[in-house]
Formats: sequence, structure tokens, C-alpha cells
Amino acid sequence: MTGPFFPDRRTAAGVGVVLLAAGWLCLHDAYVRRNVKPPLALRPFLWWR
Repeated sequence: MTGPFFPDRRTAAGVGVVLLAAGWLCLHDAYVRRNVKPPLALRPFLWWR
């Protein structure tokens, strides 16, 4: 995953971890608080719940 935007593998891993954590938190919030409807963009990713 190295390229012009990621100088080394460590930076790419850091960016990936941050994105994964943010996405997981959004999904976890939507799953735990059922009374709060997830944003429309996230609904296709929650179909298996």
C-alpha cells in the first residue's frame, strides 16, 4: 500500500487503523443505540444486523 501519498508502510498502516476505528465506532454506535437511526449512507452496511 505504498505510493506517492504514503511515504512508508507505517504511515499507510496508521491511516488505515484510524479509518477502521472511525468506521467501527460509527457502526457500533448505530448498533448499540437502536433508537438512533444510522445515516442513510451507512444503512446498506448494517443489513446483516
